[in-house]
Amino acid sequence: LEGYLYDRPMAKAAYLSAADMAHAANRRVALTLSDAFCVDRHRDDFLAIIADRTDLLFANEVEILSLYQTTSFEEAAKAAAQACKLVAITRSEKGSVILSGGEVIDIPAAPISKVVDTTGAGDQYAAGFLFGLARNMPLPVCGQLGALAAAEVIGHYGPRPETSLAALAQTHLGLNLANFMRIFHFITLALFLIEQACTARADTPQGVHALAMQGTPRYAADAKHVDYANPNAPQGGTLRQAMVGTFD
Repeated sequence: LEGYLYDRPMAKAAYLSAADMAHAANRRVALTLSDAFCVDRHRDDFLAIIADRTDLLFANEVEILSLYQTTSFEEAAKAAAQACKLVAITRSEKGSVILSGGEVIDIPAAPISKVVDTTGAGDQYAAGFLFGLARNMPLPVCGQLGALAAAEVIGHYGPRPETSLAALAQTHLGLNLANFMRIFHFITLALFLIEQACTARADTPQGVHALAMQGTPRYAADAKHVDYANPNAPQGGTLRQAMVGTFD
């Protein structure tokens, strides 16, 4: 779930529907706060969604401080860990912190010679983290993958990787990830499908559904139902492939 998409009334309904659908299918729901301005506008709603419908929360340090209206990172991190099962907070050059089950995992920032453009850093961190999580990798490795992806993208202009992320993972982490370069497509497809769902027709029974995590059964746009969970259906299987990571 994307914080930037929460402003419109239909998007708000889609958030709740998507989370409920995902949990009904025994899937996890991830939420990114997106921006401190989004948090300021929707703080109460976000707090409720995090507490009741979110399994994984992504935020940067500014966003998490804004969410809990404090200047203490430790205080904000503690509150987030109490509200959500799994939390990943990025802290720029300080790296990131992962909070899960009372455990605090500090992930150092991946080395980079020069910061050129931070556009896309948060998305790439989330993509790398989710890539690892979808493959049941340990949380420290998930954080390291996110850090590598974020470090690559801030070294040049634009939000798309220009270096093989698979090669970076091999060099820095000793991981052989032939499909790691495709994590950007994971982000693009997921956000596109959610955005499309937010603009779906509200006068159909399934009109305002957003897709969250893998296995969500149905999606409707303009009253045309597409079974994304069925790889044999027309246009089917796309979301499932994206979320599970079967990109080949």
